[in-house]
Amino acid sequence: MPLRRSTSVKATRSPAAVLLALALVSVAASVGACSKAPTTITLEITSDVPCESLRGVSIAVTSPESVDTSPPRITTAQCSPGPDGSTRVGSLVVVPGGALDALVGLRVLAGVERGVERCDAAEGFSGCVVARRILRFVAGEALTVRLSLSAACLGVSCDATHTCADGACLSARIEDSGRCRDAGCGDEALSAGSTPPAPSVDGGADALGPSGCRANQKLCDGKCVEHDNAAFGCGAVGCTPCPGLGIASSVCNGAACATAGCGPDHKSCAGNCVPRDPLHGCGGGSCAPCESANGKAGCDATGACSLVCNAGSKLCGGRCVRVDDPNYGCGETGCSMSMCPDAGAGTLVCAGGACVVGTCGPGTKQCGNVCVPTDATNGCDAASCSPCAAGQVCAGAPTQCQCVAEPLATTCGTKACGTTTNNCGDAVTCPDTCQAPQVCGGGGAGANGCGCTADNAAPCVGVACGPAPVSNNCGESITCPSTCVAPKTCGGGGAGQNGCGCTPIPKSVACPEPCGRAPNGCGGTYTCGPLHACR
Repeated sequence: MPLRRSTSVKATRSPAAVLLALALVSVAASVGACSKAPTTITLEITSDVPCESLRGVSIAVTSPESVDTSPPRITTAQCSPGPDGSTRVGSLVVVPGGALDALVGLRVLAGVERGVERCDAAEGFSGCVVARRILRFVAGEALTVRLSLSAACLGVSCDATHTCADGACLSARIEDSGRCRDAGCGDEALSAGSTPPAPSVDGGADALGPSGCRANQKLCDGKCVEHDNAAFGCGAVGCTPCPGLGIASSVCNGAACATAGCGPDHKSCAGNCVPRDPLHGCGGGSCAPCESANGKAGCDATGACSLVCNAGSKLCGGRCVRVDDPNYGCGETGCSMSMCPDAGAGTLVCAGGACVVGTCGPGTKQCGNVCVPTDATNGCDAASCSPCAAGQVCAGAPTQCQCVAEPLATTCGTKACGTTTNNCGDAVTCPDTCQAPQVCGGGGAGANGCGCTADNAAPCVGVACGPAPVSNNCGESITCPSTCVAPKTCGGGGAGQNGCGCTPIPKSVACPEPCGRAPNGCGGTYTCGPLHACR
């Protein structure tokens, strides 16, 4: 049966009324909820026989006197390669059903040359590997027994009180169960023993080994045969004949079968003799089958593969291809697609023996005899193959060449403000970045520049002349136009820098003669002296 996560069974009661619970698991069982430590024996089962050579493993748990006669309680085909190259079968957890120091007998059988169900004590477990253990439980202790099914023990018949270890019979009794605590115990816990040898063929008793055969022999079907007898396989383990016997001369190369030569109608492939037929590459050096798709394979007079094509096919490069395959030119003859058009993103088909463009794939259209992408380079819509104008892309439903406006930042570029035209000819208004007192287009900066138009009148309100007491709206200092009427002048006569006044001509200048009157230049006169003084 397949290996299961947990299985519990009861062993046949021994005279001591030992009751056993079994669990075949992939890891050792964990301690239950009881506060007291469990009493268990965990049987770790491994082998040096490869998984593919194991034909089942059975386990019997019983009283020591029934170790070879009790039927197995568990049979499994489970097997997995171990990290060190060994074969791991699994773990068996055994618990006592009665006395916590009960004596228990364990028997593990592995079928190698026959199924494990045919491994029988009456036949000395021929074709099988048998391992036995007899030991006591230790109350409150978890013991581990490491048991290896050794290939060297194949067919070795030890009595029921002994077990085979590396081809030798040792006592199956573990006298000191305490040795199996912690890391557990293996063959080292066994003591030397002896058992009568099995009958031997072609050898005296002084030349026999544990299997009943000489050191260079093995037991096959009750007969001792040499390890290098190809009719019984090669090596110390197994009795399966080397493959290819009858059509080749097989020999042993160590423990491996080898072909010494093949008959005239056969050749060696992967160490086996096979016919020189189309299934094995005819007489050539290759063992791969001859090409036979769309035709019939055969072997020509030189031993090479030959090929006769079926109707509707032609021979191209050692293969039969369809005459309507555009990859080979679409004709009854010829194998080149040089006459086919460039399909672009489409597919080629054969029509009337000619190679043409078939249906264009999704996202493509036919322009001329070529499938091209449906994009701006090829006019967007299915009815046009002319490229879109510069700056246009495919958009809309149905898809057409359309201009996609560039970002406003791209259109405005270095423009500080105002309106302009984008790449699609649309008028757009650029963000106004002018800072007061500047305004867009002011001061002759143009439609997209920032400048300031000066207001020189406001600072001169109430000012007759001279420099304005405040700057204009552009922050500039200005001089107000003079409103003074002659003979008044700006700042004359003490009127200040922004007032109109008149400064009189000095009397000394206005009166060259010390008599009469003279104008002072500001609308008044000077009395230069008595009039009679001028007579």
